[in-house]
Amino acid sequence: MRFRKSPPASHDGPLLGWLRPHGAERQIGFRAALSGGPSAEPVYGDATDHHLVFGPTGSGKTRSIVIPGILDHCGPMVILDVKGELFRATQRHAARSGRRVLLIDPFRLLPEHQPVGLDLLQPIAESEDPAAAARSVAESFSPTDPGRDMFWSNSGNSLLAAALHDAAARRGRPGDGPRNFSEAMDLLTGDDVVYAIARMLDTDPAMPAEAHRGFATFLQMPEITRGGVLASAQAPLRLLSGLGLRQALSGADIDLTSLTTGDNIAVYLAWPQMALKSHGPALRLFLSLFLDAIFRRKGPPSSTTLVMVDEAGTIGPVPQIETAFTLARGYGCRVTAIFQSIHQMEACYGTAGRTVFDNAGTISVLPPSNARSAQDIAGLLGLPAECLTGLGHDEALAACRGHAARIVRRLDYLSDARYAGKFDDPRATPGRRR
Repeated sequence: MRFRKSPPASHDGPLLGWLRPHGAERQIGFRAALSGGPSAEPVYGDATDHHLVFGPTGSGKTRSIVIPGILDHCGPMVILDVKGELFRATQRHAARSGRRVLLIDPFRLLPEHQPVGLDLLQPIAESEDPAAAARSVAESFSPTDPGRDMFWSNSGNSLLAAALHDAAARRGRPGDGPRNFSEAMDLLTGDDVVYAIARMLDTDPAMPAEAHRGFATFLQMPEITRGGVLASAQAPLRLLSGLGLRQALSGADIDLTSLTTGDNIAVYLAWPQMALKSHGPALRLFLSLFLDAIFRRKGPPSSTTLVMVDEAGTIGPVPQIETAFTLARGYGCRVTAIFQSIHQMEACYGTAGRTVFDNAGTISVLPPSNARSAQDIAGLLGLPAECLTGLGHDEALAACRGHAARIVRRLDYLSDARYAGKFDDPRATPGRRR
């Protein structure tokens, strides 16, 4: 395979593309600031700025932004890998670069590789306020539904939080009872939940007071009410009942503290496309755990952590992503979130989507699928829609904080010399545009 010659890497921020050589830039009727510079030169985003990417299905996001971004990054990484192709293409390079590679694969997209698990109870057990941490974890995969009576959602989450808090507290002491997430699930989905909880209250004097209170409140409810609350607590657990998800959330291979301390690791979360919506709450739970671990940092580590979230608009809203865009620069974390359009981002995050957009220091736009999409993005950037409708198949618009928007030649990990020898067989990661 022949590779296009490209400038050497000499910048900590993400490479976004190259300006056209002087005289080769296209003039399509918009301001000169959008044309190429005096010579072919790389365009970089800031190392600490979050990155928003917009490109419809088939525009080549994986080939020109996602995989190049992973190959260029030298520090810790958390990668949402839809379909498993990112792991196949980049994991050997990550390992050769000195990172410990960890694969979470609940659906066994990559059966030739051994998956690992994390301990869902770890952030609860290690928290200074385990009751609040348990509630936070419960709400991350069972958010309060504003369309329902709040009593049922709140009461179900309180019961779930009590079970998680109790199980986390049992990890360090002898005795019976659930000690991991899988066993806590068994407690709430067993044949006689009321009897099992009552027995625990009678036989475990060391149970944390908050967990005891949560269980006792549940037992004191009228029977008909108790059944509705239990159903509310069980509903999100059904999505996590598969063996792969249970193992992925009840393991001990990944120490979440390693993300807090900035250890040099590369975590790949493999997830099938067909389960992005159906198992969205479980996926959001993983992302929440990873980002919460990063938010526990007292200050930025020596290397920035890249969090790559592909299909960010399909998986549903993750409040921690909004938090990352507004606050996480000080935590040494750079999030790259990839959406198909502005409309998809706003449909996912509502009014918070504008906050995410306003706090993105770097924005990449691939050729939109229609004039309406072009108008939506161009309007927010203060540009005429022709800037985007006129993009060629190998071009993108790059807007960086403090600089005029520029049209760049897009990256291509399959043909750019910069990536020669860094990725695995492209037949395992098809070069088709997605």
